[in-house]
Amino acid sequence: MVTRDAIDGALGIHAKWRARLESAIATGKSDFIPAVVAKDDACDFGRWLYTLAGEDTKTAHYAKVKVFHAEFHTTAGKILNMAVSGRKAEAQKALEPGGDYARISGKLVMAMNTWKTTIK
Repeated sequence: MVTRDAIDGALGIHAKWRARLESAIATGKSDFIPAVVAKDDACDFGRWLYTLAGEDTKTAHYAKVKVFHAEFHTTAGKILNMAVSGRKAEAQKALEPGGDYARISGKLVMAMNTWKTTIK
């Protein structure tokens, strides 16, 4: 079942990724593995999203969030890979306003917040 708490929790957790990526860019290191970060079903929200069934999965909100969540993880994984493989400038560019991360993060946050407004 879709709940406001699940969406709020996901928003909070995903918001931390920017700081994690900034740290990886600065240090060239991370406790996270890029290939795992790139998987949209490896985080708590993704696992929850994939367990939804029935009417919860038949809305345009679910479809948008699922697509944007997957793209968010793909993008974060790519940026993390750049950061830990010495491509600091490329990773930084992707993280800057107007870059891939800001674009998909904004879409995901907007879609999640819109979905949340439909939940009673």
